[in-house]
Amino acid sequence: MVKSYNISRNIYLIFFIIGIIVHYLLFGLWLWFNGMDITLLFQVVFHSLISLIFLADSILGFIIILIFGFYNLSFTKFMLLALFSILAGISAGLPLLLYFIYQPEPKLIVTK
Repeated sequence: MVKSYNISRNIYLIFFIIGIIVHYLLFGLWLWFNGMDITLLFQVVFHSLISLIFLADSILGFIIILIFGFYNLSFTKFMLLALFSILAGISAGLPLLLYFIYQPEPKLIVTK
């Protein structure tokens, strides 16, 4: 009997789940301490130059992920990528994109 194992593609799925958990854990902690104060959120984000650098980097990464996904994925996969990138950021969007496009060579293991 011949079995094909594909462990390396699953690591992207694990990173995707970790990205969602970390994103909502940190944002949940911020909400716990500050409440749903949108003006405070924007004050914190636009407070310093380093915050703007991280914001610009995140927005640019988001745009690049969406452009690359638009040209390389089916419509359904692209919409999932866009949805999770918007809801959980590029820390979940990039592993999901890599999971969708990764096509490894199958490793064949012959068993009796």
